[in-house]
Amino acid sequence: MGLWRVTWTGIVGMIFLLLTSWISFQFLDLTSSVTGELVKNLNDAVGSLGPILGFFVGAFVG
Repeated sequence: MGLWRVTWTGIVGMIFLLLTSWISFQFLDLTSSVTGELVKNLNDAVGSLGPILGFFVGAFVG
């Protein structure tokens, strides 16, 4: 039971982490905030890669 609980809490935690990073990348524009607006419109550049690839890049970069 202990390994089962650890595994599922890790999976659920990673899903929430992915969701949180996607929200900060898409809506809060965290990239330009952190870099002092040195990097702007990274969301548009990643979005031009396609919807599926853009989602994964946005989730892991954000």
